[in-house]
Amino acid sequence: MCEFDFEEILPEDEDLILSGEDKIPYDDSEPVSEEEEGYDTLYFPPYSKEELEQLTEVTVPEGMTGIGSGAFYNCKKLVSVHLPESMEVIYNGAFKGCSALASINLPGKLSRIGEEAFKGCAALKEIGLPESGCWIERNAFSGSGLRSISIPDNSGYYIDDGYFSEDEKLGIGLSAFKNCRDLVSVRLPRGLDWIDGFAGCTSLRSVSIPQGVTVICESAFRNCTSLVSVEFPEGLELIDRHAFEDCSSLVSADLPKELKRICWDAFKNCTSLVSVSLPDTAEADGGVFSGCTALADENGFVIVRNELHAYTGNASEIVIPEGITAVQPGVFAANETITRVVIPQGIEWVATAFKDCVNLEEVVLPDTLKIIGRVTFSGCDNLKTVVLPAGLETLGSRCFADCKNLEPVFRGKPSDIAEDAFKGCSKVLRLSADVTGQTAKLLKGSRVAAVILDEGAAFISKRAFSGCTGLRSVLLPDSMKEIGEFAFADCKNLSFINLPKDVRIADWAFYGCENLHLDR
Repeated sequence: MCEFDFEEILPEDEDLILSGEDKIPYDDSEPVSEEEEGYDTLYFPPYSKEELEQLTEVTVPEGMTGIGSGAFYNCKKLVSVHLPESMEVIYNGAFKGCSALASINLPGKLSRIGEEAFKGCAALKEIGLPESGCWIERNAFSGSGLRSISIPDNSGYYIDDGYFSEDEKLGIGLSAFKNCRDLVSVRLPRGLDWIDGFAGCTSLRSVSIPQGVTVICESAFRNCTSLVSVEFPEGLELIDRHAFEDCSSLVSADLPKELKRICWDAFKNCTSLVSVSLPDTAEADGGVFSGCTALADENGFVIVRNELHAYTGNASEIVIPEGITAVQPGVFAANETITRVVIPQGIEWVATAFKDCVNLEEVVLPDTLKIIGRVTFSGCDNLKTVVLPAGLETLGSRCFADCKNLEPVFRGKPSDIAEDAFKGCSKVLRLSADVTGQTAKLLKGSRVAAVILDEGAAFISKRAFSGCTGLRSVLLPDSMKEIGEFAFADCKNLSFINLPKDVRIADWAFYGCENLHLDR
C-alpha cells in the first residue's frame, strides 16, 4: 500500500531496489481507512524486527482506539498484552501466530475483533468477551488454545463472515473458533439465528444449541471427534452440508419436527450414531448418513424413515428390501464389489445412486420407476442389459454416461431424455435427422442396441437397419412419417419400437423381426 510516486522522486537513470529479510504478513482484506472506520488512533508497535522477536509483554497506551492489521504478527515470545479502556477494534491478524500469548484483556468498549486476529495463539486458554457485545470476524480465534467460551446474551454480538446482513441476524460463523483443539466447553447466547465455526474442536464433548437458531451451517461441527451429544432446538429448519461429518463419538440425533432440510453428508462417518429421529416432512439429500455403521442393519442397510440412506456391507448381489420408499443419492456410488442389484417395487426415482460402480453388470428396475436422475449409472463400465420399464418418464443428464457395454431394452418411450443421457455408450445411437442411404451403409452389421431419433427426423431409408442383430429398441419421434422397405429386416432381437400415429410403413419393413410385436 505504498503511497509514493516513484517516477517523481527518483532520477530517471537510477533503479529502485527494495531489499530486506522482514516477513510481511499476508492480509487479503480491504485496506483499512482510519477516517472511514472512525478510529482516530491505530497502534503499531514502535519496535525493530529484532526487538519484536524478543518481545514478551506489551502495554498499549491509553487513548489508542485500534490495533493495526498484523501489528504483532508472529511474535513468538509475546506472553502478555494489556489493552487500554479506549481500545475499540483489533484489526485483521493483529496477534496471528503469537503462539506464546497467554494473557490479554478485552476492554468493554471493544466492538470488533478482525479476521484471524488471534489465529494460532495456542497458549491463549481463556478470554473474557465484552458484555456489551462485539463483532467477531471469521477465523478470529481459529487454532487458538481456548478451553472454554462463554458468549454473553447480548444483541450486540455478531460472530459471522464479516458482513452485516440487512436484517442483522446473529450467528456464530465462518470458522471463528475452528480447530480450537483444547475447547471443551461452549456457552452460546440466546438470540442466535444460525451457527457455524467449531469445526475441528476435537475436545468438545457436548453442545446445547439455543432456541431461535434456524440454521446449522456447512461444516459447523465437522471433525469434532469427541462430541457425544447435541441438543437441537425447536424451530431448527436447516442442517447444512458436512455439519457433523466425522463426529465419530456422536450417539444420537433427535431432530426437531420443524426441520425442513438436511443436506449432503451432514452426519457422514458418525460411526457411533445409533439413534436418529428424522421428521417425515424434512427433505434429505444424499450421503446424510453415509458411513454410519452403527445405524446399519445385519445386511448393511442404513434405513431411516423407510428410506435407504447408506450401505455398509460388502455383498456382490444386492436385493434392496421391500417397503423402501426411496433410494437416496450416492448410496452405492463407487462401490467396486456390487455386480447385481434388484430395486424393489414402489421406488419411483433414483439419482447418482450407482455412479462409478465399475463391476456392476445387471440391474433389475421396478415397474414403478418413473425417473432415472443425473449420473445414476454413470461410469458403470460393465453394465450390460438393462430393461427400462414402460412407465419410465425421464432419463436425466449423463444417467448412463460411459456405460460402454450397455444394451438398454426399452418397454416404452420416456417423454424426457437428456441429450447426454447415453454419452459414451457405443451401443446406443442417437440421430437428429433422417436416416438416409449413406447412414444405412454405416449401420450395416453394427452392434448398436438402441436407436433414438430426435424430433424432426421424418424418414428411415430402405434397409437402414437391416441385419442389425444386436438392435433391441427403437424410439421414434412424432415427426416420423415413413419407414422404408426392409428398414429393420432380420433384426432378430428387436423387441420394442414406438410407432407414431401417422407413420407409413413400407412392405417388409420388419421382415424377420421375430421378437417384435407391433401394436398400432
